[in-house]
Amino acid sequence: MSNQNNHYLSSDWHLDRRCFGRKTVLLLIDGMRQDMVFSSDRQSAAKMRFLDSARRGKSRIAGIRGNYSAVVKVQSPTVTLPRIKCLTTGRVPGFLDVLWNFFASELATDSIVRRWHSANFSVQFYGDDTWTRMFLGSFAMAQGLPSFFATDFYEVDKNVTENLREALNATSSWDVLILHYLGLDHIGHIEGPNSRLVPDKLAEMDAVVESIVTALSSQPVDWLLVVTSDHGMSDLGGHGGASPAETRTPLVLLSSVQLSSSLDPSIELPELEQTDMANLLTSWTGVQPPRASLGLLHPSLGGLACGGFSNSLLSNNWLDLLELEAELNSKSEAFNRSERSKRCAEDLNYCYSEARQAQQALVYASAEYSLPRMLIGLGLGCLCCLFRLPTLLQAVGMMTAKSNGPNEFQSADDRHFD
Repeated sequence: MSNQNNHYLSSDWHLDRRCFGRKTVLLLIDGMRQDMVFSSDRQSAAKMRFLDSARRGKSRIAGIRGNYSAVVKVQSPTVTLPRIKCLTTGRVPGFLDVLWNFFASELATDSIVRRWHSANFSVQFYGDDTWTRMFLGSFAMAQGLPSFFATDFYEVDKNVTENLREALNATSSWDVLILHYLGLDHIGHIEGPNSRLVPDKLAEMDAVVESIVTALSSQPVDWLLVVTSDHGMSDLGGHGGASPAETRTPLVLLSSVQLSSSLDPSIELPELEQTDMANLLTSWTGVQPPRASLGLLHPSLGGLACGGFSNSLLSNNWLDLLELEAELNSKSEAFNRSERSKRCAEDLNYCYSEARQAQQALVYASAEYSLPRMLIGLGLGCLCCLFRLPTLLQAVGMMTAKSNGPNEFQSADDRHFD
């Protein structure tokens, strides 16, 4: 597609100053699959008792005025770095990103984190250090923690929670707070999803959710808590494949603002693409979505917009996708945005249906992988691993030497600033 002809952002998108002062918390629980939150089994629901009651509108905390639940569809490969990339850019990553998962570097693609940084939002991050390597210089305060110690079920998560407590005691110091917990994923890798440790870990995460909601509800500001995961977990405890357990994750929104069309969670949950997360978060914070985002706002999420429900916000987002699809199919000359805009104003449901079809075509085109290129990529990956082997062996030696020494995890007082 030609950069000259692409109109990734419509002229109606702008920084909405009515969003200033809003608080946003993005809570990622690594490896959490949808049945860990949305199971009809009472025993399963009891693992995250507070979240389950809050998403059903039955929480004892009066500050929750809006709730929304959905299933998020994740594309392969279901590993962390590509999923963070998808969530923050609204674009579908490639299989080559599996290699970068082990050697994460700064992300050059436009993203919601960059948008927030450019808008002078104060963004704090605590958790998986993949984020701090991908978004260098974008966090006002951050502590990235190692994600490859699969036998650590608790220490990294405790460190994240310690930093969370400090952040909740100083809410004026941040606009966006991103948390990425790793313990559940680590338990899955070692013991599987049916481990006796999983219920306790989910209860721990439930307590984190409750502490966030309790703290924000006491503040005179509008707030949104987004609870989701980067990917799911297979029945064997791993991930990376395309099974439903790996590619279906939960999404729960809790907010001080009434979401115009909060859905009854007892009915079938809507299914969103993970690319939709970028547009969801930017619509709440009032910044422009990332360039070339394939994100699509569900009609029931129009209430996220500053000032209440916005048909304009929805239709502009949908028209952007239709225009991208027209360019993909070399039909951009025939695309009449003004005419389509009038049709959207007359029939919002029709416009959404058309945009959903366009999104599916764009996602499919992005995820259509070339086998020869994949084989070349695997070959290059093997060469990279051989090249890095001495460094990896040295790192293993250092970790072994430290195993009898002090705790390798920094305390909250030792966190660094980006």
